[in-house]
Amino acid sequence: HVVSHDPPPGAIVDRNTYVNLVISRGRDEVEEIMSMVNLLGINVRRVDSILDKMGLEVVDIMGVEDDTRAEGTVVDQTPAPGDEVVAGTPVKITVSHRPRPIRTVTDALIEYTHPEEEGEQELRISVFDDIGERILYHKDTPGGTFISLPIKILGEATYKVFYGEEDIENEIFPEEIFSAPLKPLGEEEEQDISIISPDLDEDILSESTSSIVSPLELEESDEEE
Repeated sequence: HVVSHDPPPGAIVDRNTYVNLVISRGRDEVEEIMSMVNLLGINVRRVDSILDKMGLEVVDIMGVEDDTRAEGTVVDQTPAPGDEVVAGTPVKITVSHRPRPIRTVTDALIEYTHPEEEGEQELRISVFDDIGERILYHKDTPGGTFISLPIKILGEATYKVFYGEEDIENEIFPEEIFSAPLKPLGEEEEQDISIISPDLDEDILSESTSSIVSPLELEESDEEE
């Protein structure tokens, strides 16, 4: 349809005068308005497939500690359920995760006397805690030797004493003397930490922390005090 023209209606013009017309292209396509779907209580792995059908996409996912819901449950959303949306509207959701445990670093003391009757033996003492296995002592040791090893441990721990000739082929020590829980020195004090292994160059703990402590730093700080 002609919307307007120039010269305007009623104007006196010469023969062969050019006329400018403005013509309608028809109605513009109107975006479909939809009602936002309710994602609350749904596992986050199902969200994308639900929103794809509406032409929507998640642009931000936040996490929140929640021990009352299953891991990965949607607990909040923007836009809210029932809000008017069109294709392309950005969606933000908040997903639950379990509270991460606070690990405790404590001082401990390992004391061991190598039996006199065993004579000199190759002796190894290892500690096992939430970091993993650490060899604290490994050398030829005469019978009757008293060994005292102050250490730092993460979580619950045990230590093991091995002696005798090492079986190279099987890569084991043939005789285990004992395995016993470590007794912390003094009162345990909980703290939010991140343990970093200097050997692996990676975080031992994945949770967010307020301080960073490595086994080496713990020993160095003790020496400075």
